[in-house]
Amino acid sequence: LKEGCVYMKKHHMGLHIDKNSFIDDGEGTLTFPNGLVITDDTVQKNGTRYDIPSMVLDEYKGQVTADHVDMLQAVIGKVTNIAKKANAVVIDGIQFAVKENALAKLAYDLIKKRFVTDFSIESYGPPPDEDGVYYGARLIGLSAVVVGNNNTASVNKEVTNSIAQAKKQGLDTSELEKVFKTKNNTKDK
Repeated sequence: LKEGCVYMKKHHMGLHIDKNSFIDDGEGTLTFPNGLVITDDTVQKNGTRYDIPSMVLDEYKGQVTADHVDMLQAVIGKVTNIAKKANAVVIDGIQFAVKENALAKLAYDLIKKRFVTDFSIESYGPPPDEDGVYYGARLIGLSAVVVGNNNTASVNKEVTNSIAQAKKQGLDTSELEKVFKTKNNTKDK
């Protein structure tokens, strides 16, 4: 399906996919159909904000850690496709190292059940200006955290619940399941 058809199909079937909603493949990967905002230009809890157009992404290698711990055992996964979109930096998904790392399995389970919802970036560069704006910040990391600095960098709800509900109502979800790569046996969670 083309992107426009996906949009029409989602709304035609009464489904609404919120910003930062995710799909769980059941194998350790969470996909964000509308992208997961990991930072944007809104004022953060500490009063600073990032200038997204000047943010540099090319040093970030895609690793996801737990709680900003810079140790091998704290690497819990890797992101798929990072990009700037409008006033935000977004990722398409996270592949958790659930078969390699017990902490990754724990993080994956806690995030998909929404006990943990926040993410926080690591960056370096010039200090913020007099208005608290970071210009030219260089993104170097992403962590799953209990409380993040940016209110927008938080997972929302699981999309598969919406698809499962549509299926329970007798609606044909086969095209959505293909587009969002969910299994035909999606269960209500």
